[in-house]
Amino acid sequence: MKGMEFMKSKKLIAALCLVLLVTLCMATPALAAGSGDVAGAIEGTWTNA
Repeated sequence: MKGMEFMKSKKLIAALCLVLLVTLCMATPALAAGSGDVAGAIEGTWTNA
């Protein structure tokens, strides 16, 4: 029975990591779209680095 519980928690952790990854991928365009100038936002990240 302990093996089954471990697999369930492993699947849950994998699903949460996937949700976090997708959320982070979608957050960058949303932040850039606030001003409407996506190209300017991208150029700003290069000048700040």
